Amino acid sequence: MTLDGINIQDNFIRENATTFSGSRLTQSMVSEFTLTSVNQGAVSGAGASQISFVTPSGTNDVHGEVYWVHRNNATKANEFFNNLSGVDKPFLLRNQYGVAASGPIIKDRLFWYGNYEGFRQRSQSSFLATVLTEKARQGIFQYEALDGSGLQEIELLQLREGTAADPFMAAQIAQTPLPNDSTIGDGLNTLGYRYNLSDSEDRDQFGFRLDFLLNDAHSFEGIYRHNDLTTDRPDFLSGFQETFSQDLSTPDFFSTAWHWTAGPNLINEVRFGANITGLVFTDDRDFVHERGFKIIAASYVDPEGNGERERQGRDTDTWNYADNAS
Repeated sequence: MTLDGINIQDNFIRENATTFSGSRLTQSMVSEFTLTSVNQGAVSGAGASQISFVTPSGTNDVHGEVYWVHRNNATKANEFFNNLSGVDKPFLLRNQYGVAASGPIIKDRLFWYGNYEGFRQRSQSSFLATVLTEKARQGIFQYEALDGSGLQEIELLQLREGTAADPFMAAQIAQTPLPNDSTIGDGLNTLGYRYNLSDSEDRDQFGFRLDFLLNDAHSFEGIYRHNDLTTDRPDFLSGFQETFSQDLSTPDFFSTAWHWTAGPNLINEVRFGANITGLVFTDDRDFVHERGFKIIAASYVDPEGNGERERQGRDTDTWNYADNAS
């Protein structure tokens, strides 16, 4: 996935997960895109498929636009499985707004383009977790007997004399909600719990482009954009609480190019740029326990999230240089 010839994919987790990418594109910053699914040339770079985006450029005429897109909870329907489980519809309040303009600096020679977009969303997403049934929470294990005698149950703590419930695990189980969904689990000791978690996001993005036509043989372009991103990640190691990890990203992007028409049969493009996308994962919860560690039962979701986490992240800067001759 490239923007103006520069790789904007997350090159640490190599997916086309644009919902998480710090370099997500705005509504007014793409003038065209090309999707190549087979037999792409060397200019497209690596990958079985390629999506190439191009930033708008200015012309001799001044153009501009202002837009605002609004959605709210009044026009949003609940999800089928939320209705089935008696869970309220996930909340949604979204405002997406921006401005873009372009025009000439020197007629027929130097052109400019700029845009800004803001995005404010307060929302929830529906999730489904595996939880213990009421009897399982008490240490009573149910099973179907192999001899055909039907459903059996046994109190696990009575199997060994003098054994009591571990106080830490008992506290963990006490934080776990009772099931409200029968679509997952074994139906005896585990069932499902469907719930809504905050899935909000704030973005501020701006960028500009300059194009200079020196003559019929030589032209130059320069593009810069910046994105401030704060997004909730309820899909990333979250428990049942409303406070969980967030991802913060402040990427910078630039792309420069020199186009040279060397003759009627030869065109050369030199391009250099980078996508600077440092990602930071934060969590405001306190995970300090008396034991200093904890063991999470694999049969149900940890109510505090799957594992200890501290401030962390990754550096996914990508620098590109290319010389394309046709």
